[in-house]
Amino acid sequence: GRVTNVKKDLLAVIRKYPQVIQMHGFFLDSEKHIVTFDIIIDFKSENHPQTIEQIKRDIKELHPEFDYYVIEDLDISD
Repeated sequence: GRVTNVKKDLLAVIRKYPQVIQMHGFFLDSEKHIVTFDIIIDFKSENHPQTIEQIKRDIKELHPEFDYYVIEDLDISD
């Protein structure tokens, strides 16, 4: 289904960013055309907001019908 396609594409996009440790909490609301997800970015990497914007831009190109909201979780592992 549609949810699977968006999630699969999002995971492929995120794989292009090695500083992203994990994506979780994926939720798609097809009525409101909203996708939300959480990502964890390596604490040592810089420009977290820029990374998030690039990911949103990449997935929006593939699925422009949705608005994307990203929650950054902190990487507290060492």
